[in-house]
Parts: sequence; C-alpha cells; structure tokens
Amino acid sequence: MKAGKVMELLQISRSTLRRYRLNGTLKAKKLPTGQYIFDDDSVFFLKNGRSKRLTVIYGRVSTYKQKSDLTNQMQELQDFCLAKGYEINGSYQDIASGISFKDRKQFFKMLDLIIDGKVERVVITHQDRLSRVGFELFEYLFKNYNTKIEVVSDEANPKTDEQELFEEIISLLHCFSMREYSHHRTERKLIEDALHKKD
Repeated sequence: MKAGKVMELLQISRSTLRRYRLNGTLKAKKLPTGQYIFDDDSVFFLKNGRSKRLTVIYGRVSTYKQKSDLTNQMQELQDFCLAKGYEINGSYQDIASGISFKDRKQFFKMLDLIIDGKVERVVITHQDRLSRVGFELFEYLFKNYNTKIEVVSDEANPKTDEQELFEEIISLLHCFSMREYSHHRTERKLIEDALHKKD
C-alpha cells in the first residue's frame, strides 16, 4: 500500500507514518526508487485497534420457498471454513433478489464492516450468491479494502440458477401487473367521479 493511502486510511501525518515505520508498528518494503510500500495487513491491524481482521460468511436465496436451500448454504460455508481452519466471526444471510439490492439488509451490514477495513475474507458458496450481476465490481471494491472473496465452488448450479431466475421474473411480473391494476383502478375511479359530477 502506498504511503498516501496509508496516511488517508489511518488519518495520520507523514512524520507519524515515518515513526510507525521506524519503530516497526507498520511493516514496509523500500523500493529501488526510494519510496516505501506498506504491508496491507499491518495497516489494517493498526486501523482496527490492533484487533484481528474478520472472516465472515454470506448466503442468499431469492424467495422464502428456498429457505431450506439457505440453511444448506450456511452449513456448507461452515463446513468449508472448518476444513480451512478459519474462525467464523460473522454470519450474514438474505432472502432477496440477486439482481436488486433493495432488501439486502444483511449484505449492507457486512459491507459496512468491509469499508471499515475490518474484514479479511468473505466466504460464499457461489459467485451469484453475492450478486447475479457485476461480481467483478464487488471483487474490485473489496480488494480496495484488502478483503478477499473466497468462493466454495466455481461451478454454477444450472437448475438452481434457472429456478431462481424464473421465480425472480415471475415476482417482477407480478409486481408490474399489480401496479398496472392499481393504476387502471385509479383511472377508472377518476372517470366515474367525473361522470357522476356531470350528472
């Protein structure tokens, strides 16, 4: 991590940064140019009050009908972390669309911790559990806060994906038709009221 970013993250002056480098509080490597590159882990360790950074797991399904799948996801994540020797410090799960973030309350709680630099890794079963669109964007964003995304399986489950997309499309169509129905009812009432006034 470059000196400028370290100072910005820790809200410290250049002289304090130099002191931290000299006394070993922050690990740094000197480049041939004479500049220093600081170790990300030591920077975030200091930022978090010398607390260990977190490993969190995240699961998501689109509808309440898939709640049993969510339970299976969380169990799979726990088993994966146990096998890897990770201590799970936070567990987050949502029943919400993979396209929209409107109802992803747990996701945003997790995101706040990531932005605070407190999360070392996020573990998910498949990429689309995090987001159906723009996974690379989240990968880039998390990387800026030195947070890794670990995916248990890179292989998508076509059956689950198709089923989930189908249910999301049906849900969107239902919402649209309800709005249209409500809109037509309002229009009809306005016409009826106008006709009654003429009478």
